[in-house]
Amino acid sequence: RSSHTLEFYSADRLDNQPILLITSSIVIIVLTTSRRIDIMKIDPLALTGIICKAASAIAQQQQNYGVDVSFPMHYSRITTDPNNGQLDASSGNRQEFYDRYLEGCRDFYGSDGDECFKTEEDRIAMNFWQPQSMQNYTELGFTKMRAPENVFKLLKQFWDDNNGQEDPEEWFIGNTYANHWEAPTMMLAIDDETLKGGGRNLKYLTWDSARKPLQDWMSQELTPVSFYGVRKYTTGAVLAPHVDKLPLVASAIINLAQDVDEAWPLEMIGHDGKAHSVIMEPGDMVLYESHSVIHGRPFPLKGRFYANVFIHFEPVGHSLKHGHDPDLETIHTFTGGHENSPNHGLPPYILEGSPEAALYRQKHPELWEPGYYEVDPEDATGSNGAHYAAAIGDHVTLWHIVENHRAEMLHEYDNNGWLPLHEAARRGHLEVLKVLVDQGADVNDRTSFGEGFSALHLAYHTLEEDHPVIAYLLSLGAEDIAPEQEL
Repeated sequence: RSSHTLEFYSADRLDNQPILLITSSIVIIVLTTSRRIDIMKIDPLALTGIICKAASAIAQQQQNYGVDVSFPMHYSRITTDPNNGQLDASSGNRQEFYDRYLEGCRDFYGSDGDECFKTEEDRIAMNFWQPQSMQNYTELGFTKMRAPENVFKLLKQFWDDNNGQEDPEEWFIGNTYANHWEAPTMMLAIDDETLKGGGRNLKYLTWDSARKPLQDWMSQELTPVSFYGVRKYTTGAVLAPHVDKLPLVASAIINLAQDVDEAWPLEMIGHDGKAHSVIMEPGDMVLYESHSVIHGRPFPLKGRFYANVFIHFEPVGHSLKHGHDPDLETIHTFTGGHENSPNHGLPPYILEGSPEAALYRQKHPELWEPGYYEVDPEDATGSNGAHYAAAIGDHVTLWHIVENHRAEMLHEYDNNGWLPLHEAARRGHLEVLKVLVDQGADVNDRTSFGEGFSALHLAYHTLEEDHPVIAYLLSLGAEDIAPEQEL
């Protein structure tokens, strides 16, 4: 009734139909529900927040499924567990889609095609182990907002001036993170001084502009680590769901341009364990905890192209002291360091007592102390250092444990009734199994304190049939035992 108010009129039932509300200065689309809507007057200053929240809810749709439904994430096969949810029939057979995906990689690389399967083992292992080892900083793990207008304008101008001059992106042999063998990805380097508007100044400005909203969102001071793009995806592109390698912890994606027939969703597995589809338009910026949130685009791009930049940070105090070159990547000089922190030398985003902590200390043996092998009383799993070492394939640490007169730890159950033997068999770590067997492990010991699966059964369930771990276990007389069977 005036330029200062907007009235919502009561309705007993609106059947989820959108309502278009118009004033002299604003248009709002409201997605209604069957709940009663009461009359309310809204101050103009509050409208911005309401609109942003509504747009975010529309663009970040929670799905009714979790991991391993749209694409393998924790295991090498699509789940058939009805408790994990499912896609609708229009998505097709996802296992067949994944099988063709891997076959395409193998055929493309010919005699080196086996590298595709090794990359997949690494991707899936990282998805499983890394998130549970990470400190999370936000409730859900991601959010969407508009990129700072001044920076987006410069980035978009750079894209418009140089679109068509991209170079093919280079991938290492057997890389399966994108189906580049079918849908080549192209790169347009923002810091390339030979391109119109390109150079370090644009790169640094983008870094600084993305850092502030990330810091505000995560309540952490951040230091730049990596800047990637512009990456241009092409028709049929798929990005396998993954977590980023450390120290990429806090990240932002800005969409610069797209030519699509339908939205190409960014799928995020939030901290709630559910899949969320995030729809981006040019100028949108997604903030996400890339170290612990599995993210990807598991459905093929229907359109001509999709162009993004990727900006990565980590909490202050790690990169500058572990091989990171500030002259190449950072904007400013940062001080502080996790070496002097109460986290026993670990970066602040790695949880003490976690698999990643064991892996980090494997790479930094100067940080190992005998006490780190023992069970952390605050760890609900009851896993000791041998469990974690076995899970990540760290046979060197297992020998450290033996040499420190704690060999019995190699034969201790965790709170779930698992031995280090089972962790190694499940993840396919042959050298770890050899250490355990050398130290007296029984290959037919079962999970659930002797009433569950055998090591060979776990290996059959998670590894390829010709995996050397399976051959090794069979050579020792291992049996395939399920819970209903008796030894």
